[in-house]
Amino acid sequence: MDTTPLRGSFFLRVYITMISRFFNLLYGSTSVQFESQYPLDESVSRLAGKVKPATLFNFSEQCAVGTVTEKRVSICRKIPFVRNSWKPCFVGAFELDGDKTILKGQFGFSSSTKISMSFYFGIIILWTIFAAVSVASESLTDLYFPLAGVALFGVATAGMISGKRSARKDVDWLSTRISDALQTHSDGT
Repeated sequence: MDTTPLRGSFFLRVYITMISRFFNLLYGSTSVQFESQYPLDESVSRLAGKVKPATLFNFSEQCAVGTVTEKRVSICRKIPFVRNSWKPCFVGAFELDGDKTILKGQFGFSSSTKISMSFYFGIIILWTIFAAVSVASESLTDLYFPLAGVALFGVATAGMISGKRSARKDVDWLSTRISDALQTHSDGT
């Protein structure tokens, strides 16, 4: 009995799963919403009071950094002396739902990280393809050219996973800061 079609479909499913996991790693985001107990204007000002503007060299302690307006909210966690391009940032906007003010948005990589990593991975993929074609048409003795592209892809993916793992608590930290700004506490603040 020939099982070639079954093996082919298995490897195709594995390949598709790997690609979808990679795209989810780079482009995936988590949708969230925060309900405010305050009117829209007060919600914007309360959250803006908890978020520092993004400037250079003025952070002596960890803080939420970004911009807060009614139409756009963009917040990241800033830790002094730590640089992590793979940290999650919150991007969203305030919406009114009847008499409720809701902040809706997503946690994910910044746009600049997505763009630069897409460019980087694109260059690596092109390098690997052109190197493989060149080696296949010339001789197999220079096999290390396409393998260098595969290795660079693996190193970049491992770096991205490591950076994302080191920032795994940032979503909870930012969610707590946003919720604190938009909710009334037992002491009336």
